[in-house]
Parts: sequence; structure tokens; C-alpha cells
Amino acid sequence: MTSKSLNTTPYHDIASILELDEKAVDFKIQKPRFENELLHPYRGSYYCLLLLTEGSVRHSSNLETFEAKEHTLIFSSPGIINNWAAPTGDIDGFSLFFTAAFFKRNGSSMLRLNELPFFEWDAQHFLTLTQSESRSLSELFKAIEIEEEVQKKHRNLLIHSYITALLIKLERLYEKQSNKARSRFNKGQLAYAYQCLVSHHVHQNLSVKDYAEILNVTPNHLNDSVKKSIGKTAGALIQEMMLLEAKVLLYQTNLNVSEVAYHLNFEDPSYFGRFFKKHTRKTPFEYRKERSRHL
Repeated sequence: MTSKSLNTTPYHDIASILELDEKAVDFKIQKPRFENELLHPYRGSYYCLLLLTEGSVRHSSNLETFEAKEHTLIFSSPGIINNWAAPTGDIDGFSLFFTAAFFKRNGSSMLRLNELPFFEWDAQHFLTLTQSESRSLSELFKAIEIEEEVQKKHRNLLIHSYITALLIKLERLYEKQSNKARSRFNKGQLAYAYQCLVSHHVHQNLSVKDYAEILNVTPNHLNDSVKKSIGKTAGALIQEMMLLEAKVLLYQTNLNVSEVAYHLNFEDPSYFGRFFKKHTRKTPFEYRKERSRHL
């Protein structure tokens, strides 16, 4: 288990998670490393594709933990809660980070990041590859790595093209393995903006009406758009993300139940306890005790 912290799950941009000196970083590719901030639960404001070609590492995505071995591709998108364990042996591969702004600014691709199945909030965030598939994807990662090192004309446009090709290949492989085709309804921009807002502000315990005001739409319009796009109501999404945040705090910190409730802006800890038990059939204490047995 990672070191415990008394803070809520932090939000990192590319520069802060990689501890770079630059302030505004919207693209980066490097060898995988697992240290410092990566060893504590965090959310990112970026997309990440990590190809592991050698070694193994334990990774948690929204509290779903798995052992990633060589020839595994791990996905992350804005708002997903990640947590890594320090690897015990040598690690090799590629870590590719990019923001939605970088992807949109540097190409006219018809590919929409928020429509890709492996970037969805409740998706399986890893893909097991054959050696042949891993080698094929490695070539694209290498091409991106080489292009990043040069400062030539249309550099970012070419990088965007490589990333697009990589995402298309990954979508085909992902759908082949998971049988999860792209959603029948494309996620509208309103629903996507709502998901991002809830992810950023989940600890404030805002209502659907509050988010509707921020987005300058009516609550009914927001709810209809979210339900059509992701198959659940706007209120259900808030509860789902709130519950996940509560589980992370109970599992990964030393906060007592009352402190967890206050961190999530519940004025009454007993109400938080009822909310938690309603959705998990366990009290917060029972959940923490059960998770501790698996450490």
C-alpha cells in the first residue's frame, strides 16, 4: 500500500506529475518511472498512454487494482484516479502524456478523445498485448519520441498524426478484446464538460442545479444531455464520483469517518454514513476494514 496522506486526491497537470521545470506542458513522452507523486492517489488533467515492454508494476485505476506485466498498455484520461506501486525490478517502455488542447490545436483529426471507449470513466483501463502487437505499437511510440527531440517544421502536426494512428490501432485492439464498441451516442460536449466539472469539484458536494448554473444551461437540459450521452442521470454521476472519492479517502488515508465526511462537504457524518451504506451495503468502517485485509 502507498504511504498515507491527510489530503484529498490531488489534481496534477503534466508538469507537476513529472516534476518538470516548465510551467505549461501539454505534451511529453519519456520512459516510464514510478516515484514520488505517482505513488500516491492522484487525478490528472491530461491523457496518458503507458506501454510496458519490460518488467511489471501494480496499478490502481479508480480503485480497480491489477498487475501490469510486459506487453501491457495502460490508459488514463482526465479525472481518473490513479495509483502506482513501486516496481521491484527493471522497467522499460514508453509513457506518453498529452492534453486535449494539444490534440485539438495540432491537427484536424475527426477522432474525438472523449468518444474512445478506453478513456471512459468506467472502462477497463488496460490492454493485454501480444508480442507482435506490442512491437507494432512500440514503433509508433518511437516515432513520436524521435520527433519530439527535433525542432523542425510541422513537428507537432506530425506528432499529432502519430498519436492519431496510435489511438486508432488501440481502439481496434480494445474493441476486439473487450467487445465494447464505441457508444451508440457520441458524448456531447455538454456531457463531457459536465463530467470534467464533477471530477474537479466532487469534494464540494455540488448539486445538479449548481453545475447547470456553471454551464449556463437548465438542470433538465443538463440531465437529458448526460443521460443520452452516458446512459445515467446527472445526479447518478455525482453520486458515483462522490462514492469513489470516499472509498479512496477511506482506503488511502488515515482520516477518520467524520473527517472524510467533512472533506466531501457532508455537514452531518451520520448522513454520510447512510449515503455510503446505501450504495455499498457496508458502513464506511466496514469498507475500510475489508480493504485492509487485502493489503
